[in-house]
Amino acid sequence: MTQDHSPPPSGAPIGFIRLPFPPIPHPVSSEFSLAPILAKRAQRLAAQSYWDLLRQLLTRQGRPASLDRIAYDPDEGWRIYFLAADPGLVAAMHEAAGEENGPGDLLAFDAHDQVRDWLRRIEYRIVCALGDGLLVERHCDIAAID
Repeated sequence: MTQDHSPPPSGAPIGFIRLPFPPIPHPVSSEFSLAPILAKRAQRLAAQSYWDLLRQLLTRQGRPASLDRIAYDPDEGWRIYFLAADPGLVAAMHEAAGEENGPGDLLAFDAHDQVRDWLRRIEYRIVCALGDGLLVERHCDIAAID
């Protein structure tokens, strides 16, 4: 994982985005199973990698952001809490990325290959949205709601 070396200005608001992964099934019997542990670990890796990508894209736009924490909620998936000078832009980028399907079945997948492919598709979608001005429109719409 990359370290976050671009802190936002002091006093930047904390925002969060949600990654709704499929629920992690628990073993049916009382026997011990590594499957839920591995699935949670894979989801955490995907959430961290997703944040790293968003942060890199924000930095390229001159909008630094930093990670506060990543928290798991069994009902909602993963929440990524961040500090950013422009949390609306983070939300707009996340909305553009949200149109991309997740990395697949997280119980039986190659974390490196599938997450890398998923992130590549997300990056392409966000960069295209930035180039077409669509992301700016979404950001303005979100800012108008706030």
